[in-house]
Amino acid sequence: MLSLPKILLFLAVIVVVVVVSKALRGRSAKAVAKDEDKDKALDLEPCPVCGNYVAAAGGGCERGDCPIAKG
Repeated sequence: MLSLPKILLFLAVIVVVVVVSKALRGRSAKAVAKDEDKDKALDLEPCPVCGNYVAAAGGGCERGDCPIAKG
């Protein structure tokens, strides 16, 4: 049956799990905040000549007649 030591042990295990999960969650939030600057998206536009998606600021595609490369 349930006795006082079993109930106290069960509560102690629950408290330990909650404390550990909060500690790990806090660490991962800090790691995510550091990685946000590295994961910035690049705006891509389709090239009207070849259809490949290229960065508008990157100089266009590799073709000589690319209108994105000419600006």
